[in-house]
Amino acid sequence: MAKQYKDRFVVTIDGQRKTIRNKSLFEAKATKSQMRLVRQIANLLEELELAKDYGLPPTQKVLEEVRAITWLNEKCVDLGLIPANCVNTLEELFDFYFELKFKVWTKRTQENWLNTKRTILKVLDGTVLLRSITRIDADNVQHDMKTVVSTRYGKRLSSATISKHLGNLRQLFNFAVKHEFLTKNVFDEISRSGESRDDHFEISLALSERVLEAMPNSEWRLYFAVLRWAGCRKSEPLQLKVGDWELGFEKDGEHFYGRLFIPDAKRKNKSGNRIIKSPPLFKQIEKLLLEHCEVLPECTEYLFPNIRKLSEGGIHERFTSFLKRKGITVWSNLFNNIRSTRFTEISREYGSALESRWVGHSEATFKMSYDFDIQADYRIRDTNVTQQSGAGQGTANLADKVVAQKQHIQPDATLCIEYKKRKAPPKGFEPLFPFGENGVLGH
Repeated sequence: MAKQYKDRFVVTIDGQRKTIRNKSLFEAKATKSQMRLVRQIANLLEELELAKDYGLPPTQKVLEEVRAITWLNEKCVDLGLIPANCVNTLEELFDFYFELKFKVWTKRTQENWLNTKRTILKVLDGTVLLRSITRIDADNVQHDMKTVVSTRYGKRLSSATISKHLGNLRQLFNFAVKHEFLTKNVFDEISRSGESRDDHFEISLALSERVLEAMPNSEWRLYFAVLRWAGCRKSEPLQLKVGDWELGFEKDGEHFYGRLFIPDAKRKNKSGNRIIKSPPLFKQIEKLLLEHCEVLPECTEYLFPNIRKLSEGGIHERFTSFLKRKGITVWSNLFNNIRSTRFTEISREYGSALESRWVGHSEATFKMSYDFDIQADYRIRDTNVTQQSGAGQGTANLADKVVAQKQHIQPDATLCIEYKKRKAPPKGFEPLFPFGENGVLGH
């Protein structure tokens, strides 16, 4: 077994004892951080020695930690504890990155990265040496991707797809810098946006009513309602189970909204579990939710059992066909604009703090990707102009009106986040519709 002595480490490989020394690590006055590093190295060497004895490759975590310590990486390569670092070209970098990450990625992430690799290798030679790639090459990659034609759809890549590929490429080169294949990431300063977004489209309340009428059954109507009024990504409602919500209630003459408990598709906590978002159960959702629960078969686990069977492309195709059947023009960025519209409405009505909490991203992300002018913005401005005409102090009147609006909104926002002495969310059908003061029928 690997052992730590006062001035060295000793490992046993194939019955022979090998010594690993580092003067700077043992000769300097020991600090807490230095002692932690010594213990970490001892544990890593023990893991590598065990893997070598049993003929197994080192685990991904151990390999990454060893690669991060340059001198230890060189020693372990010399002793044969880890494979030599043979990453010189762009294609080799992709392959090495996939070797470490592919097993822990989801199927969707694997597909995204394979697509990124195919696209990048179309505009940049895979045999090019990593250290020969310059900032000019990085600029050319961004420009040349606009000319790439998708083999699946037969048309050029959208700005959002190019942005995603550039983000993956930046992450890949950060990985190369971390493992000292490169000294600088030439893609760090490349803007992912490329051009300003001009494809925002507001899903107004009138259009939302038409879309609801176009949906064929209660499952699809509820699915659209959760997307439209809870601001979810199109995959997130599919994780909702029958008991992942609670009804609103009346208290002291005030109505408190219920809540949805939606697993976030992108964020996880330190334990690796999905973060649960809790947007209010708005009345538009609550009504359709109760109707849908009435027709669900017994012992159903998920709220959307049939839609869950479809792929993401299948959901998009079905949804589009429902709209066309009712003569509704399909807008650009179908699901993203539904999400953007709701984000903007919540931000205007409840403020950016609750918008970020309910939806699950930062205020900066909202301003960069989702914020845009909606009809309500112009209606408020026209009203202000009418009230200020002849007043002489239009700015003061406008400020007073904004303060008054926020004071009016604040109680509503408080109702959405304050839940005192609430019971656990209902599980199953029997507790969902109780009789009494706080029940659905009583309400």
